[in-house]
Amino acid sequence: MGYTPEWLSENDRRRPRVDQVKIREGVYVIQNMLKTPGGLVRITPVKDEEKLRYVHISGDFFFYPAEDVPELEHALNGVPSDEQNVTALIERFYAERSIESPGLQPLDFAKALFPTA
Repeated sequence: MGYTPEWLSENDRRRPRVDQVKIREGVYVIQNMLKTPGGLVRITPVKDEEKLRYVHISGDFFFYPAEDVPELEHALNGVPSDEQNVTALIERFYAERSIESPGLQPLDFAKALFPTA
């Protein structure tokens, strides 16, 4: 009997969780989480007319230098809400600032924002 990945993870609480609350037409507050080898990543943005606003990043991961987390949040403000744009911005941010995050890759942030993508 072949089990599908969907069936195997149907009741798995570790799968990415997506909570979304509609504020008004075109505006949503979203909270997404992703468990990575480097720790849990939690991202809470406002998606306003297909752009990210008020991005907040938290979790139990290491990010060096730590004071650049708010700078990454600020850099994501106003970015079109699609995985390609977000991934490109985060990869550029990592390269320009020589960010180190053991067990956590730039793509993991995009996966946390777009868990079904």
